[in-house]
Amino acid sequence: MDLLVALSTGTAFVFSLVHLGEYFASGVEHHLHHLYFEAASMTIAFVLLGKVIEARAQRRDSHCPTTAHGQPTEGSPPRRGGAGAHDLRRGGRARDAP
Repeated sequence: MDLLVALSTGTAFVFSLVHLGEYFASGVEHHLHHLYFEAASMTIAFVLLGKVIEARAQRRDSHCPTTAHGQPTEGSPPRRGGAGAHDLRRGGRARDAP
């Protein structure tokens, strides 16, 4: 994904540089309609913002001792009071810890 974004924004930037150079060389305003500097920069900004938000969410979730379904993760401390009815599954076996 990063390679695709880098190629597309790099192409838009180089394309805009070429058209800007043609405008300065010829003075024809037609070349100014094909500048995509802001589109390339906003694409990069949105991708980086998405990565920051994703990193924050992963950092926040890594401190959570349970998963989304309420089951303890591997590194979380065991529950006290034994297994409850919500921990049992149909056809499963229940053991009582000493």
